[in-house]
Amino acid sequence: MGKIKVEAKVLEGIKAVRDSGLTNMFDLKVVVKLCQQWGYETAADWIMQNKDLYCEGIFKGFEPVEENPGLAKLGDFFPDSLKKKGGD
Repeated sequence: MGKIKVEAKVLEGIKAVRDSGLTNMFDLKVVVKLCQQWGYETAADWIMQNKDLYCEGIFKGFEPVEENPGLAKLGDFFPDSLKKKGGD
């Protein structure tokens, strides 16, 4: 199996704690507490709700999921005549 896919905000929090070297990454209580203290609430919440996936990710690695794939291309579904032109 591949890496565990998480939102970029979750990955950012996990990396911040890991890079700090302040705790063992398997000490979930401390990892969550540090995430909360440092403003990574999304990461703290994800870890608490996905403890098994978090531990699996420590071994396999994490990677960010593409958030809202396809939304940037929403305009591709409309004919050019319906697309807004100009400044208003």
